[in-house]
Amino acid sequence: MAACLAAEEKDNGIRVSSIFPGEVNTPLLVDRPKAVSEDLRKAMLQSEDVAAAILFIAGLPAHVSIPELIITPSNYAYI
Repeated sequence: MAACLAAEEKDNGIRVSSIFPGEVNTPLLVDRPKAVSEDLRKAMLQSEDVAAAILFIAGLPAHVSIPELIITPSNYAYI
């Protein structure tokens, strides 16, 4: 869908990026029936990390496009 939208809007100067973040530490993780440990939550992405990636993409020159961006924490212990 994103690729089609990007192709349709290219002539209008609109760029489309799909951002795929890994697990993000949010209050939803605390409210789960099986809460995620504090240590694991500290290793996850923070909402500010995702926001920084979005601002990075939005701030690129008009001739640059990032169709897909996968964001993962570098120190996350997958358990």
